[in-house]
Amino acid sequence: MTDAIRLAEAIGACRRAAIAGGNGIRVLEVEVLLLIAGGTDAIADLNAATGGSRANTARSLRFLSGRDAPIGIASGGGGGIRVSPFRLIEYRKHPHRRGHQYRLTTEGFALLSPCLQIPTQPNWT
Repeated sequence: MTDAIRLAEAIGACRRAAIAGGNGIRVLEVEVLLLIAGGTDAIADLNAATGGSRANTARSLRFLSGRDAPIGIASGGGGGIRVSPFRLIEYRKHPHRRGHQYRLTTEGFALLSPCLQIPTQPNWT
């Protein structure tokens, strides 16, 4: 099985879990998850990499970390809350920069490591 197929299956598992929880997973959330898996750990760097707004990146981070995320009226959601069915990332106060530092949780690592060949789960170093 190719890496692309394994990655598609992992993304599909996220999508199915989100749909089962009453929500879909957005492309920006998948992009943010993959950037964090690749070592990008600060919101400023995630914003620069995605070209998205800080608010949309923050919503994606909330959803991926298992917290309920607000649906923006401007995004066509009409307001409300998206309930996250999983906790794929975690965060702490960044030791060298303002804001938070992000990494994969055990669940996120287990989901992505087979398709991305991540050798070990990232630690807080």
